[in-house]
Amino acid sequence: MTKPIRPTLAMVRAVLPLMAALSISASALGSTSPPPVGGATAWLNVSTQSAPELRGKVILVQFWTYTCVNWRRTLPYVRAWSAKYRDQNLVVIGVHTPEFDFEENPDNVRAAINEMHIDYPVAVDSQRAIWDAFHNVYWPALYLIDTRGHIREILGADPGDGSATASSSFSVYLADQLERVIHA
Repeated sequence: MTKPIRPTLAMVRAVLPLMAALSISASALGSTSPPPVGGATAWLNVSTQSAPELRGKVILVQFWTYTCVNWRRTLPYVRAWSAKYRDQNLVVIGVHTPEFDFEENPDNVRAAINEMHIDYPVAVDSQRAIWDAFHNVYWPALYLIDTRGHIREILGADPGDGSATASSSFSVYLADQLERVIHA
């Protein structure tokens, strides 16, 4: 288990654009995705959630890139948590930040999302604006944000550690934290 890092003010401030980026203005209703805001170059799997609907929700922000084997090991857990807790106030937001140039193409990201059966909203962060705002340094990374907008947990694999986030202790620990935050 890796030790969570302390959130910075910049990380906390970065949560607000993520929440705002999921909102859809009246002029955008009926379009396939909202305009890129909050640093995202595109949004995929976006529902018609608005900022007021996200207020009071527990948010799990997941930084990932589809070629990262460490992230692939966490995906079954995140998908399961998204499904299990969706009706209990949890919103999972994926932030796809590419490692390689070919991963910047939203069509490639969309294909990966379809192939891996990801059904939660995904911000395509090709310019690393969201990544930089969170001061993120590796994939995968998970930021658990409570209903008041406070980052409660930051978890991820140490660079080069192929098993930290996929271990059963990780799964049990984060599931416990999700339960605590959701039922707080």
